[in-house]
Amino acid sequence: MLIDRNSPLPLYSQLKTILLEEIKSGALGPGDAVPPEIVLCKRYGLSRFTVRRALEELVREGVIERQQGKGTFVSKRTLNRAKTQQSSAVNPDLFVGVVIPDFTDWFSASIFSGIERTIRNHGGILVCGESHADVDEEHSIISRMVDAGVTGLILFLVDRRDPSLHMEGLEGIKKPVVLVDRYFPELELDFVGSDNFIGAYQATRYLIEQGHRKIRYLAVHALGVS
Repeated sequence: MLIDRNSPLPLYSQLKTILLEEIKSGALGPGDAVPPEIVLCKRYGLSRFTVRRALEELVREGVIERQQGKGTFVSKRTLNRAKTQQSSAVNPDLFVGVVIPDFTDWFSASIFSGIERTIRNHGGILVCGESHADVDEEHSIISRMVDAGVTGLILFLVDRRDPSLHMEGLEGIKKPVVLVDRYFPELELDFVGSDNFIGAYQATRYLIEQGHRKIRYLAVHALGVS
C-alpha cells in the first residue's frame, strides 16, 4: 500500500492502516521490530511528526509496544486485536467530515485529536481537510466532502466575524453541521465554543478576591470573539 496524498484521510491514519495490514498479513509477526521512525519517514515520504502520531496510536491501542533502549515491536499479547481492527463493526451512519484551518496550530490539532478519537470509539469513519485559512479552499473541501457522502460536518471555519463569507459553503447542505469555536446568531447551526464573557468575569472576580483593584483588560477586536 502507498500513501495517497489526494485522499481526505489523514496521512498518519493512512500509515496506521498500512502497518495494521502488514501485521494482519503476517509481514510483521508477533515480536517483530517495527521499522524505526526515520525509516518510515523515508519510505513513505512523511514527516517525523506524522509517523510518530501513527505509532503512538498503535501503542495506545496495544497493537505495538515500545521497549526502552531496544525499539518498537509488534505486541505478542494483543496481536488478535490488530487482526480484527479493520473488520470491527463500523457505523455507516457516522461518516463525518471535519474541516480545520491549520493542523499545525496546537489548539486546532488538539480539538481534531479529540474529535477523531471520539468518532473512532463510536465506530465512525472520519475524513478531514485543512483549509489553510482560505475561504475558497474551505468551500471546495466542504463541497467534496458532501459529494463523498458524509453524513455530517464539523467545521472550524476560517473567519469568525463575517457569516456571509461562509454562506456559499453552508447553504443547501442537508446534513447536520456543528461549528467549532464559531458562533453566528444569523445561522441556525449548532456550535461548540467557549463562553468568553463568563471566563472574563470569573478571572476578574478571582483577581478582586485576591485584593487587586487596578485591573486592565486588553483585547484585539479583530478576533471577533463572542
